[in-house]
Amino acid sequence: MGIGPANPELNRESRAHYYRATTLGETAGMDEPTRQLMARIENDVRAVLHAGVLVIEARRFVLDRLSDGELHRSRDLVTRFEPDPSGGTISNPPGSVPDVSELVRCLARRASAIEALGLLVSDGVVVEVSPHDSGGVSGGAAGGFDSLSAQFQVEWMSGGGGSRGGGGVHVPLPASPERVRLARPSIGIGRALDPILFRDDLNRLNLDERTLRALDEAFRAFRFGLYLSTAVLSGTVIEGGVRTLAQRLRSLTTPAGQRDLGSTQLRTVTKRLFEIIRAVSANELPARADQLASHVHRFVDLRNYGAHSGETDHHLEHWFVDDFQGAVLLADVRHTLLALADAIEDRIAAEE
Repeated sequence: MGIGPANPELNRESRAHYYRATTLGETAGMDEPTRQLMARIENDVRAVLHAGVLVIEARRFVLDRLSDGELHRSRDLVTRFEPDPSGGTISNPPGSVPDVSELVRCLARRASAIEALGLLVSDGVVVEVSPHDSGGVSGGAAGGFDSLSAQFQVEWMSGGGGSRGGGGVHVPLPASPERVRLARPSIGIGRALDPILFRDDLNRLNLDERTLRALDEAFRAFRFGLYLSTAVLSGTVIEGGVRTLAQRLRSLTTPAGQRDLGSTQLRTVTKRLFEIIRAVSANELPARADQLASHVHRFVDLRNYGAHSGETDHHLEHWFVDDFQGAVLLADVRHTLLALADAIEDRIAAEE
């Protein structure tokens, strides 16, 4: 039994499919009930991987480990995320239903960690490092990839109850980069630069598709060093988020206020939005509203400045020059939108 071999040349979509695929390997010598058991294990692992929840957890774990900026062996990352299975022998006598949950859990978590590594590399958040190079990035040669496996014992019985056979079952997992590190270790905020975790954090905001597209393209621009585009798109994400979140306050204002919250003019929306938040003193809402308004207006100014030609403003121009400033902007998009959502929730709760 195996969980699809990795191919470093695969693109992001194909790679994700490859990691999720499982194939039943050599079962020669096994009786039919045991072959069915192998198929059951395979299907259970496939079902867990298909849900995708473990991959998000694995991405967070891997980036937390890599936040020190140092090189790490993929094997160590995967086995720390999920140690070797503790189960010993799986007995499969006729008519039994063996408990394989521990094995399925181990295989699914390890495969998810390997998928997370592959996708982080594909997304440009993490880079593969050659075994012969302490700092350079590997070109993706297969020789730099590390194979993992899990092993367990299966014992099967003949129909008459006598011992039929058994032995260790080797489960190969996809190969992964032998050594990895953050693509931009000097920034030290890897999780904030992972587009998948970023979107997962913002799920509760229910952003519209156009705003999510701007978010995806902001990350792509940052990955390729297009910092002006990163700033402009970050401002677009902030505008989309503000417009979406403003609608949550419609029930707390007058018909005129509702019209303002739906205005095509962003400054009209933000003026009314922050007036509503400031209207009560609970949970330090006035001070929070002032701070959030400052953040939102900075993003709008950056977006407008970056999108139009004119005189150079050195106070704004420095946001377009390097990795660090681009990373700070992206991290602040997340912080601003989540903080605004929290303030709005507190404002609504203050009315109840």
